[in-house]
Amino acid sequence: MKKTLVLVTVLSLIVALSACTAFKNEFNPNLPTQTSSVAAENQNLETLQTPAPNTPSVEVSVPSAPANEAPALITREEALNAALNAAGLKRADVFDVDVELDRERGVLVWEVEFETLKFEYSYDVNANDGTVTKSEREFND
Repeated sequence: MKKTLVLVTVLSLIVALSACTAFKNEFNPNLPTQTSSVAAENQNLETLQTPAPNTPSVEVSVPSAPANEAPALITREEALNAALNAAGLKRADVFDVDVELDRERGVLVWEVEFETLKFEYSYDVNANDGTVTKSEREFND
């Protein structure tokens, strides 16, 4: 009984699929049929990609960016050294160092923070040229 039910189901699926293919071909003959080969479909794609004769070709040129358009950013270590120089300190004098790249008013800056036993320091160092753009010093709590 189960074999008969499976056989009937499979046959009805085959009939339904063949009816769909016949319906597809009747209303849109340009669609590929189930029996079309891959080579024929590739031929159709090549025909679509080939420009029609007497069609003017248009060349599009994309301007390339100059190689020196964006200056190289200074490193994290260079930013830390600039902040330490501005504070008049050496690396051995500070602890709790934090250096992060951020954007302030559209300019990339390294935010450099560190502490000594007496003060907390905060500097913004321009990431393009290494100049200190902001400095703060507070007593360490």
